[in-house]
Amino acid sequence: MAHGCAVLVSNLDCFGDFIREGETGFIFDHRAQPVAEMLRDKIDNVTSDETLLARVATAGYEKSAEYSPERVADQFLKDFDSVIRN
Repeated sequence: MAHGCAVLVSNLDCFGDFIREGETGFIFDHRAQPVAEMLRDKIDNVTSDETLLARVATAGYEKSAEYSPERVADQFLKDFDSVIRN
């Protein structure tokens, strides 16, 4: 995402904060069987629409800026300050 590429992730909860299917990335069900075919089908599906792929790549890149090291560090400092003050 941070390099402007559309991403494809498994449907683990940890990706839910920044990946929205068809908006900021693509998600496939890694538990569905047969998993290799499911992944291949998802890749084929998303790569067949270049307009969608470009739009998702751009949106993903923009979303990734929210997780830059500087922004994350600033949020940590704000959180630590809040804990100290309270």
